[in-house]
Amino acid sequence: MREALKNNSMRAFVFAVIVACIVFVLTHVFFQNTTSRVIVAGVFPADTLVTVHSLSGSGKSSELDSFIIKAGAGKATRGGTRVMNLPIKKLRIQFELEPDAHKQLSNNKPLDFTLSQIQVIKPYQNHYYYSGKYIAQGFQSSQSIDDSGRRFTYGETQTVLDSRESIGEPNWLLVLGVTALFFVAVFLLARNTSLLSLPAFEDMSLGNKISSSGEFNSINGLRGLAALLVILSHTAPEFESVQVGLALLFVISGFLLSKPFVLDSQKIFRWDSIERYVVKRLKRILPMYYLYIFLIYVVTFEFDTAIRHFFFVQSAGHLWPMTQIFAFYMMLPFVLLLTSYTYRFSRFLPVAILAVFIYLSVVYMGSWTPFYNGLYSHKFFLYAFFIGVLSSYIQYDWIAKYVSPDWGNRWSREALGIVAALITFYIIAWSAPMKPSPEIFHWVSQFWLKCIVSAAIILLALNTPKTAFQWLISNWLFRSVGVIGFSFYILHGLGMQIFEQIQIQYLASPNAGERSWEFLLGSFCVSYAMAVITYSFVERPFFGYREKNQTS
Repeated sequence: MREALKNNSMRAFVFAVIVACIVFVLTHVFFQNTTSRVIVAGVFPADTLVTVHSLSGSGKSSELDSFIIKAGAGKATRGGTRVMNLPIKKLRIQFELEPDAHKQLSNNKPLDFTLSQIQVIKPYQNHYYYSGKYIAQGFQSSQSIDDSGRRFTYGETQTVLDSRESIGEPNWLLVLGVTALFFVAVFLLARNTSLLSLPAFEDMSLGNKISSSGEFNSINGLRGLAALLVILSHTAPEFESVQVGLALLFVISGFLLSKPFVLDSQKIFRWDSIERYVVKRLKRILPMYYLYIFLIYVVTFEFDTAIRHFFFVQSAGHLWPMTQIFAFYMMLPFVLLLTSYTYRFSRFLPVAILAVFIYLSVVYMGSWTPFYNGLYSHKFFLYAFFIGVLSSYIQYDWIAKYVSPDWGNRWSREALGIVAALITFYIIAWSAPMKPSPEIFHWVSQFWLKCIVSAAIILLALNTPKTAFQWLISNWLFRSVGVIGFSFYILHGLGMQIFEQIQIQYLASPNAGERSWEFLLGSFCVSYAMAVITYSFVERPFFGYREKNQTS
């Protein structure tokens, strides 16, 4: 017994050391290179466009932000970027004239400008001020026209200044402090938990406890496929369509959330059921979502952006579905109250009502962007969730009641499974690397059609038991990603950024952050590892699955 504890402690120590080394490298990069804003001050001609770029170790330039300095006529002024909070090792600052200012050059009146200061603001370090002679020491340009190194000419088009060395030094106290915290936490968790006993892996075998093994595995497999399609669309070469993955995720959400109320049409009329539904939804998404917002926006002092995200009125970047998901969560009880009430008169009425809702949403809400004045959101895909609810009625109120789980014979189920596999393959292929004829592509590119096809795939997966299609959908990789799917989706953008920095800082990749199979594999591994941890220790403690032998 004592020997087993000693071996377990040694394994935990080694694992904690490995994690601590990774954290040390990542925090070193973050605290050394993350830049919040870049501000320039000086005397500029009117309407000067300033563009700030990041320079990789290989000399590749990536544009970060730009701004226009309006003042001129010999007046000192300043301007700066928006809050960026990006890892930036070296800077390139480009000055150029707006079109009207070029007229002065055509009249043989060369323009120049004088820099009085370049300020680089970093969240967790002292701000870096380059002024006076230090501008020339910190930045180089071939267009300086005096000995001070602060006066430049635009020449024919633009002036470019490159930082000579990396900007900033690591804050060693923060780096070592964060590393030590991770070491202690990982050591204690690893010493008392085995890898396979993590909820992220244990929950893959919950099917028989909460529904059925085939249904649970199929749904998780489809959810994992959807999450993988999302990261493929952001990282893989020639795979630029994200819509199939999102369509699947939206439809699955509506399908699963309405299932308990379809199985028991009177459940929605009990306040305790509605309260349990709302509380469980909040527990399911808020801990992980709020943790991510805290890390991305609060830690980097973007408090106004964080507050808007906390209240689901802004949805920047890949977080844009969150406002829609939260809105649907809050709307669903009202929809189910209507469909469950009309169910008393006819089992066809809920389906008819949902079909009308879907049609009206597609026709009249197809271009509505309601969140934060439409600046940070895509269209409101409410119909995608309604299609999921409709599919739930079809599955649990019609198919499950009138069709045997083992309908037909093996070969008839296999034939239907082949049809399902072909539909799945073609809807994915036609959305990304392949393109059908223009006439077909006009239809398959419609998001509402992808949602309908997603619903068909879900129904086929659930009703082709013990077939090759169900085995394909329920493979270990898809299911493992499906269980941690919410964390994986939330974190995959951060995973991409982390691996991009690994490519830049340590792999010397010439095309860091660009679509490639290396970028896909690295981003997936980083995102998956983080999602396993956050699902097990952030998401899972806040919610529990109700076993099917429990009463409501």
